[in-house]
Amino acid sequence: MKYLVKIIFFSLLLGILASCQPVQSNDDGTGSIVLDLPPGPGNTRNGEGDFITLRDGKILFIYTRFKGGAMSDHAPAQLMSRVSEDGGKTWTKQDRME
Repeated sequence: MKYLVKIIFFSLLLGILASCQPVQSNDDGTGSIVLDLPPGPGNTRNGEGDFITLRDGKILFIYTRFKGGAMSDHAPAQLMSRVSEDGGKTWTKQDRME
């Protein structure tokens, strides 16, 4: 039974990975920065994030925004998001808390 569950899980995972779209790159094979989220007052750093293409074609970016003055991975943090409606060329100007 455990073996069957593992096969189903990995089959679903492979199906999801196969449907992912590749990152767009420049002609020379390098990527380009289209969204820069520098830290600011009360926001010591921004952490890891992830992109997902939604059913309506928009791209959703969710990342971790650390609050307060601590640089620790255990500092208070929020999940924030931005959205692109043009394939990642431009992004919403305001963060949205998720």
